[in-house]
Amino acid sequence: MKKKKPFGWRGLLFLFLLAAVVFVGSWQKGVVFAAGNDNPTGKEQYCSINDELIERHIKEKEKVEKGRKTFEDLLRQRGGRKPAYGSKEYWQILAEYADPEGKLRKQDPEKWELLDAYAYDYYVKNFLPPVKPERTGTSSGNGEKGISAASVTIQGGLYNRSGAVNYAYRYVGSASDVPFYKNYNPYYHAFSADCTNFVSQCLRAGGVPLVDAWWRPWFASGDWYYYRRGTDSFDSNNDDGWSWSWVKVQSLYYHITGRLGFQAYSSGQLQLGDIVQFDFNNDGILDHSAIVTSIDSRDGMRRVSYHTANRKDVRMDSEWLKDSRKIYLHITY
Repeated sequence: MKKKKPFGWRGLLFLFLLAAVVFVGSWQKGVVFAAGNDNPTGKEQYCSINDELIERHIKEKEKVEKGRKTFEDLLRQRGGRKPAYGSKEYWQILAEYADPEGKLRKQDPEKWELLDAYAYDYYVKNFLPPVKPERTGTSSGNGEKGISAASVTIQGGLYNRSGAVNYAYRYVGSASDVPFYKNYNPYYHAFSADCTNFVSQCLRAGGVPLVDAWWRPWFASGDWYYYRRGTDSFDSNNDDGWSWSWVKVQSLYYHITGRLGFQAYSSGQLQLGDIVQFDFNNDGILDHSAIVTSIDSRDGMRRVSYHTANRKDVRMDSEWLKDSRKIYLHITY
């Protein structure tokens, strides 16, 4: 597979088209969310999970700020007129540094990681529409109006749900793993925030095909791919390539709703292998991804598994989930 071309006129064209779509349609499209069950079980058991998620979330926010400062330093080193925040030039330069297949990741992976975090944060805030709640029962999540939650028909397709779940169980790891990626699949890069990378791997194991249009830049949510280069474990040579929709939460949301399925109204509508995403701050920016791996035989409660931190079969009504918006994504592929 040919390497993606550097950010250029195709990237600028994509952003122009994206901005037009957002302006026209963002008011129409939102995401249905549901508050967590306010009857938690095993509070002491899950307090450590909550602490780990909060700690990771704080670290990612700190990484964004460090990335911003790093980018400002790079702009000063370049000399000349400094591009204004929000301008096309500002994003173009930032995207060049943050390109997963660019020079910087191989030369200085730690600096690249900071710039990648900042670039994604910038992209979400400046180009992607926020994930807004809808009125329950006004939309099925796929654009059809007037469909109530009770009348939504769960569909099947080519997606191998058991294959996705079996993969999740094999590579979910455990909270005690040192290093944290000890039991991850060595075929893939191990990210410090690996939840969406893991979910994408599960979808791929379920038979979902890759998409890589030559004219789209790597940050376009229409593409969804991961390319391994070489035989090094966990991409230790820093030369693998991927799209943001493979590794970034909000980008994966727009890819799934645009290609693979729709958003459901409640966890009760989810099947094994479906996806749940979380908005910890209730600000319309998604923060975490997980996959449904089991259904409790006692009450039908969905259980999810995920990376960062590594957890298997966590109930959806657990204490740590009750204050987060939950985005339920049903795969229809």
